[in-house]
Amino acid sequence: MTSSRHGHDLLHCHEPRRLHRRRPGEFVLAVHDRIGCPRVRARVRARTPRLHFSRFFAGVGAIVCGYNTFDWVRRELTASGDPFVWPHEQPTWVVTHRDPDPTPGVTFTSSPIADLQSELVNAADGKDVWIVGGGDLAGQFADLGLLDQVWIHQCPVTLGAGRPLLPRRLRLHRRDVETDGQFTAMLFDVVGPEPRTDS
Repeated sequence: MTSSRHGHDLLHCHEPRRLHRRRPGEFVLAVHDRIGCPRVRARVRARTPRLHFSRFFAGVGAIVCGYNTFDWVRRELTASGDPFVWPHEQPTWVVTHRDPDPTPGVTFTSSPIADLQSELVNAADGKDVWIVGGGDLAGQFADLGLLDQVWIHQCPVTLGAGRPLLPRRLRLHRRDVETDGQFTAMLFDVVGPEPRTDS
C-alpha cells in the first residue's frame, strides 16, 4: 500500500461515523497494486480523474504503516544506491516491535492502535489518516470500528497467489468507481463487519 506511480488501494479510518458522511480526520486505507503491475506511463489528460491518487493524497494529514511496508519503501528507494529519505512530508508512524535506525519524519511505535488513534488524529489536524499497510494493520483499525474507507486502484494483472488485501470480513458500500487508463479505481465506505452465516 504505497504511492501513486502504479495502481493503488486506499483504506481510510477514523472515529465511527454515519455512512456517506465524509468528515475530516478519518482513517483511510489506500492500497496500491505494487506487485506484478507493469510500469505504465499515463497520458496527460485535460482533467484529473475523480479518484486520482493526487486528489486523495492532498487530503492526507498523517500516515501510519507497519514495518514490512516501511521496509519495502526503503528498499525500493535505495535500490539504486541512493540514501534513504522518507518520501512524505506528513508526520508518519511505523507500528513495530523492532528497533530500527532513526529516520527523520518517522516515529516508530509499539503502542496499541486504540492508544495510537488520538495521536494520529491530532497530528492530521483535520485531515485524513492514511493507513499505507499492511493489511493486518488496517484490520486492527477495522476491529475497533475505526476504518472508514477503502480506496482501491486495481491493475489488470492476475498473480495466482498471494496475501489477502485486508484479512477481515467487512461489508463495504461502493461510493464511486472510475477507470484511469488501464486501472480501475474504486472507493468504498466501510459499513461494518460481515456476519458469518452457517451453511
